[in-house]
Amino acid sequence: MANDLNSKTSQELEDLILRLELRRDRIDHSLAEFKRDRQQLADQLNNVKQALERQRSRRAALAEPVVSTHALLRFIERVLEINVDLIREHILSPDNRAAIAAGATKIIAGGVTLVIKDGVVVTVLD
Repeated sequence: MANDLNSKTSQELEDLILRLELRRDRIDHSLAEFKRDRQQLADQLNNVKQALERQRSRRAALAEPVVSTHALLRFIERVLEINVDLIREHILSPDNRAAIAAGATKIIAGGVTLVIKDGVVVTVLD
């Protein structure tokens, strides 16, 4: 190659340099695209692996039968025939409603503590 270069004119060498630099720049650009594509592929692969793991965890968690809170409430209403609306009215008595409206986060009433978050009674503690 060195002998070939020695036989070239200055203009030919400058043209060759330009062509080689352009080729190098195209390769650099392609490499950058490949690196971006590889990172996107790695991210997608990671997301799919995480989704599979979440699915496996849910399946493992469901190995033991559970009763939802909704089903439990319906059982209390329909089988035990307990009027939960009456209980709700008792919890949201006029005094408790006033305290919640005033911004209370806890109310002690009837020997229990009502815990309130954003205007919602979220639990009852004894």
